[in-house]
Amino acid sequence: PEEEGDDPVNITAESVDFDVDTDVSTSRGNVQLENGNQSGTANEVIYEEEREIAKMTPREGEQVTLTRIDDDGNELTITADLIRPSTGDKKLHAIGNVTGVDCIIVSKGNEVFFNDEESTAEIIGNPATYDDGEGNQVSSGRILQFTDTDDYELLDETVPSEFNPDDFKLNIELEPSE
Repeated sequence: PEEEGDDPVNITAESVDFDVDTDVSTSRGNVQLENGNQSGTANEVIYEEEREIAKMTPREGEQVTLTRIDDDGNELTITADLIRPSTGDKKLHAIGNVTGVDCIIVSKGNEVFFNDEESTAEIIGNPATYDDGEGNQVSSGRILQFTDTDDYELLDETVPSEFNPDDFKLNIELEPSE
């Protein structure tokens, strides 16, 4: 744990490497993550300590999964082709065939940005869909889901997202500044 009182992160994998010069850890092969009320599975997890950014990738033909259980015992499960958690600011970028299941609510899109501090999920897709599990379904280019109240709002597709996908990329993936 980074701070006293934080839950430890337990990693199980076929191999784990840590580069002391760059503070980057790489876990490979059947990676299982456990951290308090959260768990995840991936084939590879690369984590940059300094920026608190991770990149979770699956095996060929599979998806990455993250699961979180809230204080009321409700489970949120996110599956995607790629998941990029930003643990320091409690945000997440899920990319490719994203499905979020929050109790009976199912959200789908090409990509989803989660913001735990604001209890929101911005679903972007072609189309993005939201199904409350009670017969109410909507689809649009962008949907803002309020994860704490199970409400949603359709967003104007012509207005850019407040999220920047580059904020979730590892340093080695970013273009060098000129």
